[in-house]
This record gives sequence, structure tokens and C-alpha cells, in this order.
Amino acid sequence: MVAEELELVGHGGDPVRAELFRPAGSSSSEASSPPAPLGGVVLVHEVFGLDAATRLAAERLARAGYVTLVPDLYSRAGVPGPPSTAEQPAPAWALDEIRAALAQLPDRRAAADLAAAAEYLAQLPEVGPQRVAAIGFCMGGTQAFLLACKSQHLSAVVSCYGRICYPDLSETRPVQPLELALNIEAPLLAVFGDLDSSIPAQDIAALEAALGRFARPLEVLRFPEADHGFMNPLRGAYREADAEAAWQRVLAFLDEVL
Repeated sequence: MVAEELELVGHGGDPVRAELFRPAGSSSSEASSPPAPLGGVVLVHEVFGLDAATRLAAERLARAGYVTLVPDLYSRAGVPGPPSTAEQPAPAWALDEIRAALAQLPDRRAAADLAAAAEYLAQLPEVGPQRVAAIGFCMGGTQAFLLACKSQHLSAVVSCYGRICYPDLSETRPVQPLELALNIEAPLLAVFGDLDSSIPAQDIAALEAALGRFARPLEVLRFPEADHGFMNPLRGAYREADAEAAWQRVLAFLDEVL
């Protein structure tokens, strides 16, 4: 696996830092002959930013054969909470810091930054232009979902415990994700923990009903004993067995679709 930093042109022409993770042997400098096109994945970080857990997920995707691009959605002003460091890879965030971070990240801006990442992947010589997916966790799950509602570059999307309905609308979050769901053409895998109070069962049912009514491809994967963030190995809600089962289905889904 090869990792590098790069810069994207995001919303409003702003520079957006990103990290690219390539499978070993995928770049032109490493390959002895032109390889078959690979799948590309836009990985959307949690509310905690592009941290150690995000990099672990990116490395796993790269080892599975996917060119993985992780934009830093906090590039403009920095991480709005305690940053991840080598000494403290998963620092605790206060609830007020989480709420402030969400309030400072407009959906419109995030969608444009992520669309730039999808376009960048689609133009890489080792990536098939019709083999680009998005996957996100927590806040990133919501943003991956919203990207799929707006982008023509995605062939698959995975939302891991991303919100379907916001508790409140605001200037930064003016539209409910559920209201945009019918714009999704790509197959969607949605992963939830049943103990996650931030995503009520009725929201999941509403998503299934909306997409089912118009025959949109949707698979819902639910874990009865899991809470929000159960796939993050560096935080307290982590459930190893459920996380591994979810990852196995995520990778199989990407293999099937891409």
C-alpha cells in the first residue's frame, strides 16, 4: 500500500487537503504491465476529522484493492475539536464540540468537496471511471449519502450509521437527507446499530419505504446489539464481531457492484 497527500479544488475553488491510499502495485511506477482498472472509493471521515481511525479504514480498503481518497472536510479552518495525535489517536470530544463541528460544516460545501474527490478518482489512470464508490461513517455516512444524491460519478454508496433525518434543519443543513433519497441511482448499502438512538427505527423504515416504492437498489444491514460508532476500533462503542461482520459485507458489496 502506498499513501500520499494531495490537494483538491473544492467548493468555491478552495484548496482541500486529502490523503490518497493506493493498493500495492497499482501505480504506474510500481506495475510491470498495465493492470486492469481498479475500483476507487471516496472515504468520508467521521465528525472527529481525518484521524487515526479514518486512516485505518482507508488502509483496509486499499489492502482490499481499492484506490481510496480521503478529503479533509475541515481543511479550511482546522479540526474543530481535539485533534488526533500519535499519543492520543482518539481524544474525547465534548458534546458541544460535536454539535459545533456539525454546525460549521454546510452540507452544500461538503457535497462539493466530496464531488471533487469523486471526479479526481474517476480521472486516475488506474481507476475505472465507472467504478467509483463512496463510504462514510457517522457524519461521513450522512455526507456519503448526500453525495450519492447529487453526484453522477458514483456507482455505489455505503452509509454507516449516517443520519436519515436531521433532528433540526438549519442554514447549514437546510434539507432532510430523506427528502433527497430518490435522487440516488447507485446501489446503497446502509449499516446501522439498533441501539443507536440518533437514528430511530422509523427513519430506517421510511428510507426503505421511499426507495422501495421506486425500486431503488437498497440493502439495509442492522446489528441488534450495536450502538452508534460501533465500527470505530478506537472508541468506546466498538464491537469487534459486529464491526468485522459489517466490514465483510461492505467489501463484498463493493466487489459485487464495482
